[in-house]
Amino acid sequence: MPAVDTPRERLYAELRRVLGPEHARTLMDHLSRHPSDEALTKHDLAAFERRLESRFADISRRFERIDRRFERIDQRFEQIDRRLDHMDRRFDRMEDRMDRMQRFYVGTTVWSMMALTAMFSFVVAIIT
Repeated sequence: MPAVDTPRERLYAELRRVLGPEHARTLMDHLSRHPSDEALTKHDLAAFERRLESRFADISRRFERIDRRFERIDQRFEQIDRRLDHMDRRFDRMEDRMDRMQRFYVGTTVWSMMALTAMFSFVVAIIT
């Protein structure tokens, strides 16, 4: 019988003796070939899950802060929009006033020129 060196080889030899070679090989195929310190346990998975949950919660909190910032930015844009609307209305009123003033001054100038022309024609007619 050959020398058995590792615990895995000793286990396989014992399983072959108890179960037979075919069953021993099937069982050994399902066992990890890695040392036990590299095997993943339920405790490891639970710890990993807790770390993932913690990180996802942190990411979620960060997104909530970003959402709040975007809400504040949206509110500021709404304020700016309201101010711009107010300024547009003021400019529209100012434009209306300027149109009325322009019509008034053009009308006044035209009537003044007509009056001066009439007076000049009257004076010329009297002198001649």
